[in-house]
Amino acid sequence: MISFLIISILSVSATWAQAEAKQDHSPKAVSDTGIYRAVNTKAEFPSDWQKYLKESLKFPKQFREDSVAIRVIIEFIIEKDGSLSRPRALRSEGHINGVQVAAEQLKPFAEEAIRVILMAPKWQPALNNGITVRSYFTLPIKFRTD
Repeated sequence: MISFLIISILSVSATWAQAEAKQDHSPKAVSDTGIYRAVNTKAEFPSDWQKYLKESLKFPKQFREDSVAIRVIIEFIIEKDGSLSRPRALRSEGHINGVQVAAEQLKPFAEEAIRVILMAPKWQPALNNGITVRSYFTLPIKFRTD
């Protein structure tokens, strides 16, 4: 009886060890939508991102005469074909004329950042285990006057 118990425990232990060894430790999709937050190869902008921003960003009219240092954190999805979708401002922060302002006052900057994301050319999409996948991408967009 004791030998049967020992054999049973050993076989269960071996089964657990095999199951653990077979676990896939590659990055996973965050949900059933198949949009990845962690991938083996991140998506990339096809050329100079800073140059694109410099040429594309426009200061909101009501702030053109002000001293501005604003940062908007944008999250969006890079689709399998490299197009961008569902941009949203996660956070906006900064100073106008040396005074820190509330995020609500920075809404025009968030809207401009989203506009520029939607206008962007296609990116090189992310890869996971050699397969092109949809992925989230988060980055800061800065507005600054000198």
